[in-house]
Amino acid sequence: MESLSTKEQMLDSPVFSRVDRGTITNTQHIYKINAKRQICALLSPEGTVISINLSKVGIERLMRVL
Repeated sequence: MESLSTKEQMLDSPVFSRVDRGTITNTQHIYKINAKRQICALLSPEGTVISINLSKVGIERLMRVL
């Protein structure tokens, strides 16, 4: 099994950002960010909204990337 660091290097693209200890996010699919509740909503190509909980640091990193 590969580590998340290895996968991050394989995805070496500005579209993908490691925002949390265990989360790599495709920034093009970010639909909404609720910093107060520490939730990031992603919109899939099929139109499904997927919510992920992030740490405070993860939300801050994500906000810097956008």
